[in-house]
Amino acid sequence: MFRPEKNADKVNLDSCTGWVQRVGRFHESSTYELILNTQLSKGEAEFSLLDRKKRPLLKLNRRCPSSRVDLNADSRYYLRWQFTNATGECELRWKPCPLIMEGEKCK
Repeated sequence: MFRPEKNADKVNLDSCTGWVQRVGRFHESSTYELILNTQLSKGEAEFSLLDRKKRPLLKLNRRCPSSRVDLNADSRYYLRWQFTNATGECELRWKPCPLIMEGEKCK
C-alpha cells in the first residue's frame, strides 16, 4: 500500500518487486532535507528524486538515508520508489531547511 502525504510518502510492502512514481511539487523554494526510514525484514528499497526532465537529483537507500537538495516551488519533480523483494515499511519525509551554517543539519 502506497500513501502519499503533504510532507511524506509511506509504503507498506508484502514482498514487492517493482517501482512506483508520482509527480510532486514542493510548496516553497528552499533547500530541503529528505530522510528515508526503511524498516524492511527483507529486500531493498531505493528512493530517487528526478527533475522535470527525469534526470536524477538524488538517491536514498539504507546506506545513504538522507540528503539535501535545492528545489524550486515552480518546478515539477518526480518521486520514484524502486523495490526489490521488499517486505516491511518505508517512509520518506521532507522539510525545508532554514538558512544554516556549513556542517549543521536541519532540525
